[in-house]
Amino acid sequence: VTDMIAHVCERYFSGTGSSSLTDNIATGIIRSLIDEAPVALAEPENYEARANIMWAGTLAHNDIAGCGLSATPTSRAGGWESHALEHELSAFDTSITHGAGLAVVMPAWMRFVWRENPARFLKFALQVFDIEPIDETDEAIEDAVTAAIDELQAFFVDLGMPRTLGESPPKMWTNCCRRSRPTRAKCSVALRSLRWKTRRRFIFRRSRG
Repeated sequence: VTDMIAHVCERYFSGTGSSSLTDNIATGIIRSLIDEAPVALAEPENYEARANIMWAGTLAHNDIAGCGLSATPTSRAGGWESHALEHELSAFDTSITHGAGLAVVMPAWMRFVWRENPARFLKFALQVFDIEPIDETDEAIEDAVTAAIDELQAFFVDLGMPRTLGESPPKMWTNCCRRSRPTRAKCSVALRSLRWKTRRRFIFRRSRG
């Protein structure tokens, strides 16, 4: 799942501009994975959740999220910086699986480059996590982008992925969703509630600051 999201993000942040239809497909894939992955982990026999993840994986890897504005046939496909970095890590230390490495590298890459195209990261924050700045100040924009990256990394961690390279190899997912084995409806509602609470918390902090 981490790799699927990374494949979409590598194309979404390719720097070639915005293609409305493709952007909606890309962010829709990510939202679906955020909804379905916890269900599949909590209920391994849930066919619908697993089928939706497989369908999302197909769309994430067949370059449909790379269609749109581009001067050359492959420019929308992105530079694959996060993947390039992660492949080196896995080659250096074979205990670092591809998804675990991406869970560490991609959020770090986002924090490093977002100022090159704040508008793009703000669109990602809104379309995926319903997070937006409370005003147009530099501080509010930074808070919104940072909140979105934090949410993405928190999702990876909830799946059992490491937050830093110093952590041990990822263990079996053991958060509260897995322990309680929630229904699909309960799990989806919980995640949407988390995203909404994050936005409210972010606005409250910024409005009082």
